[in-house]
Formats: sequence, structure tokens, C-alpha cells
Amino acid sequence: MKELIKHLTSISEALSALTAKVEKMAEAFEKEAVQAKSAKKKAAPKTAKKKIIPQKKVAAKKKAAPKKAEQTAKARESGSMLDTIYELISSGDEGTMVAEIREKSGLTSRQVNNAIYKLKQKGKIDAISKGVYVKKE
Repeated sequence: MKELIKHLTSISEALSALTAKVEKMAEAFEKEAVQAKSAKKKAAPKTAKKKIIPQKKVAAKKKAAPKKAEQTAKARESGSMLDTIYELISSGDEGTMVAEIREKSGLTSRQVNNAIYKLKQKGKIDAISKGVYVKKE
């Protein structure tokens, strides 16, 4: 029993010593972190003044715009979006999928989804399953 108490006491002392070492290391780490932050704050104003937009991103945005314009122009030629989508859904006997509507109408996903939502609110179409719509009878 005395030996067990000796072992436990020595283990307790060793743990206390390790705890003290870990606390010292943590304090040193915190000091380094504070010094690094203050160094970054001093250097940050010099680099933060200049904001450069890469030319590749600007050019990519300009190229993407005509594509949407072409799609909406294509949809306008055949009447309103709601009419176009309603006609596509009406022509399908077993239901028309959203992907099929997008392809045939040339509209974006957002435009098709908005039109389908409006047609459902008006009570003109029903969903027979997810993404498949039929004319309401």
C-alpha cells in the first residue's frame, strides 16, 4: 500500500511539472501570436490600398452577358414566357420535364422555374412528380 502511494505521488508531481511546462509554452505562443498580429496591422495598410481586379474575370463577365440576352430574345420572339412554357407543357401527353422546357424554350433555369411557379399559382398546371408537369384538366 505504501508503494502504491509513492507511485501515485510521483505521478502527481510529474503531471504538475508537465502542466507548468505546457502553461509556459502556451504563454509564449500567445505572445508570438500577438506580435504577429501587430506586425500584420502595421504592414496591412500598405497592401490594402491597392485593389486589382484581374482582367480575365472582367472579360469572362462580358462574354457571359450576350448568352443570356440571346436566350431571352429567343423567348420573346415566340410570345410571353408563360405562354411559351404553358404551350410546351400542354403539348406533352405524359408530362414535360423542366430540362426539356429549358432546351426547347431557350430560357434560363431561373426563368423556367419562375414561370412554372406562376402557372401553378394560376392553377393552369400540376406537378405529377418532381420536375415533371402536366396541363391541369
